[in-house]
Amino acid sequence: MAVRVCGLIPKVFMTPNREVSIQYLWVQEESGLWSLPGGHVEPSDKSWDFALVRELLEELGISTGGILNVGNMFGPYRRKFGDDLHVLYLVTRYTPEPKVVSEVKDLQWISGKSDPASKFSYHVPSRSLFMAVRRSVNNQVRSLFVNKRLIQAQ
Repeated sequence: MAVRVCGLIPKVFMTPNREVSIQYLWVQEESGLWSLPGGHVEPSDKSWDFALVRELLEELGISTGGILNVGNMFGPYRRKFGDDLHVLYLVTRYTPEPKVVSEVKDLQWISGKSDPASKFSYHVPSRSLFMAVRRSVNNQVRSLFVNKRLIQAQ
């Protein structure tokens, strides 16, 4: 069984109506499909956390200062046979602003209220995990932002 780590990278801001608005970063892979940023855990990775930090630096050029595990799920990724374990983390601190570095073609910020299926073709496990944890993670991000414990790139 392979393990794939994914990062929910939030961008949070206050609307003119004083409501907290949350967007999450999605990446377009070389295959053309969209997914949450991340990748497979390599044998040399010391932990799943370490694998996520490595993948985000490789793909997006960001350093992370805080991550929280928010969900796990078994599901197919690219392999014909067998399922991967998908481990989802909320990235609570990152710098600088994410950009395309390698292994991805494009980036897009999607509202935390949206279903990614309405925007583009996606990897099923990424969307399934996102939809399963969206409400609870949005509440967690909102709380971290209001209490000034969420540090995002400016």
